[in-house]
Amino acid sequence: IDKTLRLKHGAQVMFIKNDLAPEKRYYNGKIGFVKSISDDELIVRFPEENAELEVDKFIWENIRYTVNPMTQDIQEEVMGTFTQYPLRLAWAITVHKSQGLTFEKAAIDISKIFAPGQAYVALSRLTSLHGLKLLQPLVSKNISIEEAVLDYEKYKSTDTEIAQNLHTYTQDFLFEVSRRSFNYDDVYRWNRKMDEELKTAGTNSVLAKETKWIESLTTQIQELLSVAAKFQSSLDKLIHREDFSILLERIEKAYEYFYPRWVEVEKMLLQKIRDLSYTSKVKEFENDIREMEAYTIHHLKSLERLRKIMRCIQKQVPLDKFSLSTKEIYDLKIRLVSELGDVPATHLKSLAKSTKERTKDREPKK
Repeated sequence: IDKTLRLKHGAQVMFIKNDLAPEKRYYNGKIGFVKSISDDELIVRFPEENAELEVDKFIWENIRYTVNPMTQDIQEEVMGTFTQYPLRLAWAITVHKSQGLTFEKAAIDISKIFAPGQAYVALSRLTSLHGLKLLQPLVSKNISIEEAVLDYEKYKSTDTEIAQNLHTYTQDFLFEVSRRSFNYDDVYRWNRKMDEELKTAGTNSVLAKETKWIESLTTQIQELLSVAAKFQSSLDKLIHREDFSILLERIEKAYEYFYPRWVEVEKMLLQKIRDLSYTSKVKEFENDIREMEAYTIHHLKSLERLRKIMRCIQKQVPLDKFSLSTKEIYDLKIRLVSELGDVPATHLKSLAKSTKERTKDREPKK
C-alpha cells in the first residue's frame, strides 16, 4: 500500500483488505468510487449495490515472534505499526496482483501474457461473461498450458482403471484398518508386566491378595490375544482375493466375537476399580487396572469404528467424522458404571466430561 494515498472525488478504488468487522462490509478486491473526501472522512460509493460506506483506517503491524525461555510459549512483540486507508487506485491492475480477487466487470488485455495459466487467472476473476471486455483479440498463442497438465491428460487413468483401482485400494484400506484394530500389542505388554510383578510380589502385598482375580483376567486376555493372532493371519490370505464380500463377512464375525468379550473385560475392570476405591494403600495396583481399562476402551472404540467403516463401504457412502463416531462406547461405559450401583465420586469425575457433552448437545440453543 502507498505511504501517501492520493485520491480525489470520483476516483475508482479497490479495497486491499477484508473487513474485520462482523458486518463484512467489504472484501479484498471490492471496487468502488470515492464519493467524498476530507481530512476527517472518506466515503466510498458502490453503484452496483446502490450503497455507501465510510471507510475507517486500518492498522498494519510488524510483529516479531520469540519463544519465552522460561515457559516455552510463543510471544508477540509489535516492532512497529502503519496506519492507512485499506484502499488503492484501481483503474488498472496486473494479472499477477489480481489473483484471489473477484470483479463484476473488467477490461482485460492478455495479449502479452508469459506464464502458463496466466490467461485463466485473468479471465476467472470475473463473476460472469457479461462483465468481460477484451481490449485485444484473444488468440491461441496467448494461452499456454503447463506441461505437467498435458502429461496428466495424456497418461491419466481411464474410468475402468479408476474403478478397478478404487476396489483394490478400498480393500487395502480395510485390510490395514483391520490389522490395526486387532493389534493388541499394548495388552500383551500389560499382561507380561503383570506376570512379572506377580512373580516378585510379597506374600502380604496387594498383588498376592488379588492373585486369583488377576489370573482370571489374564486368562480372558490371553484367549483374546490368541484369537486375534489367528484372525490377523487369516487376513493375509483374504486380502488378495477378488471376492470382497468374504473379507467383509470375516470382519463382521470377528466383531461379533471380540466385542462382547471386551465388554466383559471392561465390566471386570470397572468392578475392581470400584472395589479398590474403598481400599487404602492400593494406588499402584489401581493405576495398573486403570491402564488396562484405558486399553480396553480403546479396543472397543477401534472395533466400533471398524464396523462402521465396513458398513459405509458396503453402502458406498462417504466416511466422515459423524458416520465414524464412537459415542456408543462412552454411553456403554457410563451404563456399566451405573450398573455397579454405589459409584465412588473419583470415578464419576472421569466420566464428567463425556456426560456434560451429551447433556449440552440435548439442550436447545437459545
